[in-house]
Amino acid sequence: MLPEWSPALAVPLLMVTALTAQPGWVARGLIEGPAGQTMITDTVRRRVVTADFGLVEWDGRRWGQQQPGAFVGGPAALGVRAVHAYDSARAELVAHADSSEYGATWAWTGTAWEQRYTASLPSPRTGFALAFDARRERVVMFGGGADVTAPFAPLDEALFEWDGAEWSHVVPSGPTPSARIRPSLVYDAARQRVVMIGGGRWSRSGIGRPFVETLDEVWEWDGTQWAPGPAVSVPAPPPYVFDAAHGEIVGVGPGGLWGFNGSRWALRPGTLPPGPISTLQMGFDPARHRLLLVTYYRGSVGPGTWGWDGTQWRVLSPPAPVLPQDLVLAADDARQEVVRFGGLDLGYSPTADTWTWDGADWRRRTPATVPSSRSNHAMAYDRARRVVVMFGGESGGARLDRVWEWDGADWTGLVATPGPTARYGHAMAYDAARGRVVLFGGARADWSAAEPWSRALLADTWEWDGTQWWPRTPPIAPPARHFHGMAYDPVRQRVVLFGGTPDPTGVGQAPVGSNDTWEWDGVQWTPQPTALAPPARFGHAMAYHPTLGGGGVMVIGDRDRVLAQLWRWDGAQWSVVPVRQQPESNLRAMVYDAARDEMVAGGGWFPRGTWLLGGRHAAAAVPAAAPACAGPGLTPPVLTPFCEAVLGRPFAVDLYGAPPHLGGVFLVGAVPALIPVGGCTLAVSSASGLWLPFTATANGFATLPLRVPSVPAFGGGTFHVQAVTTDALSPFAPFGLTRALAVTVGS
Repeated sequence: MLPEWSPALAVPLLMVTALTAQPGWVARGLIEGPAGQTMITDTVRRRVVTADFGLVEWDGRRWGQQQPGAFVGGPAALGVRAVHAYDSARAELVAHADSSEYGATWAWTGTAWEQRYTASLPSPRTGFALAFDARRERVVMFGGGADVTAPFAPLDEALFEWDGAEWSHVVPSGPTPSARIRPSLVYDAARQRVVMIGGGRWSRSGIGRPFVETLDEVWEWDGTQWAPGPAVSVPAPPPYVFDAAHGEIVGVGPGGLWGFNGSRWALRPGTLPPGPISTLQMGFDPARHRLLLVTYYRGSVGPGTWGWDGTQWRVLSPPAPVLPQDLVLAADDARQEVVRFGGLDLGYSPTADTWTWDGADWRRRTPATVPSSRSNHAMAYDRARRVVVMFGGESGGARLDRVWEWDGADWTGLVATPGPTARYGHAMAYDAARGRVVLFGGARADWSAAEPWSRALLADTWEWDGTQWWPRTPPIAPPARHFHGMAYDPVRQRVVLFGGTPDPTGVGQAPVGSNDTWEWDGVQWTPQPTALAPPARFGHAMAYHPTLGGGGVMVIGDRDRVLAQLWRWDGAQWSVVPVRQQPESNLRAMVYDAARDEMVAGGGWFPRGTWLLGGRHAAAAVPAAAPACAGPGLTPPVLTPFCEAVLGRPFAVDLYGAPPHLGGVFLVGAVPALIPVGGCTLAVSSASGLWLPFTATANGFATLPLRVPSVPAFGGGTFHVQAVTTDALSPFAPFGLTRALAVTVGS
């Protein structure tokens, strides 16, 4: 039986939750971004992390957001990709810009990206590799050049090392590898050296055409000199990873999984996961002591995650749908589902897929009738007729002017004339009081680039009653625009319109958003001037929520920018709705899922995934600002969560670096005590929670397992965990203190 908290912790936690808990955005499926991400083993926190423009991590069941801020700052602030390596000595992820323009280095500390300004930096480069040498506590860089895409452009054969503060140019003794593009660097922990495998260099074919020739060789770096590896061919292409369970470097190649023990490659028994895999990534899960493989596929199917059990790959998370860019959502209240259709796949091609969300997973539907592929269309749910109504969009120049309706099982196409012309970037909302779907604006599908852009935009209003379109000609209407948002306020019985792109500035100039507000009452449009409004935007998301922030129409997102503040319109003014955790994607679509009392959103460029707000709470574990303490010359112990704290599930925190075989105490409390103790801060007092004793192992490890009660009122609450270690050398008592963790309970 795992211990649960006593009334000493439960009562304060319930009080704090009731007073301070705010809804937070919860991310699902964030690994559904671009293929080619880097997979890193976080040996301190015992997690596998994938890195591209942001960070997502594997908790043993699913991929999700690592910490708030992981997609903000760092390389993403410059819009560049980076190469990563995990520095276990300093417990931080090091990223260096993979760019011919920038030569920047960052470190992810667990809570934020920090740019490291140094006296010297390697010159801007692309196509290089990084690896962390754990024995020497250095990040090693090799390969690449200023512009590796240009045939025969100069490549760099210099070796650089990062010590946590500065880069240094290292000149090895003896022979050195030739300059190359995109080599693979892996630290072999069994033999304590960095191993470089393969890479490429420019060459010419028999007819003189340039191509990248693969270098079939292995080199090893011991910190002083390079040594060529055995003269054996490399059967497996990258990526490579060190398999700590078997003490060798592995890669996936023809026939399956290949292992390299320093002298030869050997094929392990077992086969690859099924399916037409386009690319893959591999890492080692230190918590479960097994290899982890992520397989990527083309089109609308997202990656699958597999674990190696010693003889074969077993599916851990099956291939899932990739949430498209420019997707459109509608909430089917009768069937308690969220419906999505179309959007752009990973190759930026319009899709014709129908999916439904049941609160946990997306399910692909196979209707007998399928509308043509499209993006930038509009959908609305007709509550009276219990169908999702879809109109318009873009699909390679095709005219999309037919109404389509989804009844939960199949699509039905309807032709009604007169009706709106074919268009894209329009908006629709269902007026429940009048039983009509309202459509406004958009851009003409037949617009020609030879015409002024002003002639492309539309300012017409139409209503669909289930049988025919009704044109409406109010005396006043919003200016022509596209990529605006609309949502229906059932309390005030108004359709609310916000933002969009009106007539742009001129040919070749970037589109400009607006921030005006209009309301439709079934007869006329009325402008709503306000002293405060959300920032101008277009391509954003709008939906009504009955209780969030007091209830009202919500606005968030943008087509190109991460505008993460949630704004609420109450019929008189705009205000910001406070949330504990903001989404880190440029959300383009959002609906209210009444069955689960939460917003469902998505549709951004990256990270692509499903974002949820309202009905559940995001789990998080954030280190406190106060530093850890230890005795003279000793490294402070580190406290890290093993998994998320979620209602009704086991939760554990792990302690590293405690004095071996000595005892200590885990402190768990709801209200931070903030008691100064000899230059440190004690975060939990004996009066506000639990004190649970432990004895560290021979390598200074201890773990605290707890079961979070399945009490809905705990969701969103935050408790604090800290560890006190026995340390006879400490100057302020026989103790050492870790940094406290503020742990938020997820649901």
